[in-house]
Amino acid sequence: MDPQTYRLLHIVGLFAVFLGLGGSLALADASKSGGRAIALALHGLGLIVVLVAGFGLQAKLLDGFPMWLITKIALWLVIGALPFLVRKRYVPAMIGWIVALAAGAMAAWLVLERPF
Repeated sequence: MDPQTYRLLHIVGLFAVFLGLGGSLALADASKSGGRAIALALHGLGLIVVLVAGFGLQAKLLDGFPMWLITKIALWLVIGALPFLVRKRYVPAMIGWIVALAAGAMAAWLVLERPF
């Protein structure tokens, strides 16, 4: 597959991840909400698309696993765990919003700058 296709899928997956994350964090206190289930499903589907497209890009464009890519994978795990952590009240919802924004910004910075 063409690297541009992987990039497009990666970006669409990111939209799905953060749309689902926003919905799940906003509805974290809802006891029985169909909207929360849809948001969590969108978040999970987006995480899978981001992972598959990211590894596709890595296979096409990179040789090995540079440290910035390993850091991005760690950020992917943090973003993936946020709905669970907020729902179980390990992390307050406001902190979850801040962590999501910071992790997304850090991941974008890592791919643009590739500092290490």
